[in-house]
Formats: sequence, C-alpha cells, structure tokens
Amino acid sequence: MTESPHLATLRDLNHNYVRSVDQADVRWFDQHLASGFHNTNPDGTSGTGWYTDDWQLRPEGWRCVSAHVSRS
Repeated sequence: MTESPHLATLRDLNHNYVRSVDQADVRWFDQHLASGFHNTNPDGTSGTGWYTDDWQLRPEGWRCVSAHVSRS
C-alpha cells in the first residue's frame, strides 16, 4: 500500500519540528507555525515523555497550530 502524499509531508514536518527544537532553529518555526500557535509543557519535569503536534493545511501550506508535551 502506498503512503498518501499528505502523510509523507506530515512525517517530514514532524521530523523537522523535532529537529528544530533540538537545534533551536527559529527560522524553521517562523516559517511553519501558525500565527496563533499554542504550546503546553510540563515545566520543571526532566525525563522522557510524549508529544503531540497538530497540523492544519491552509492556503499557504501546512502550519502547526498547537503542540502538547507530557512526561511519562
């Protein structure tokens, strides 16, 4: 079964979202976060966890509209 073009694009966006966090790539975020982007974090908790980023296809392309990080 072939992967849909949207799924392939979202996989790439997710990869670059994580990379941009790791490398503090502000330029990538400026280009891909929605103007009303909202993020939640469990401040002060170290360790591993889960995250979810929510993407919306807009006329100007895919934009991340929100992200949530939780610790396990």
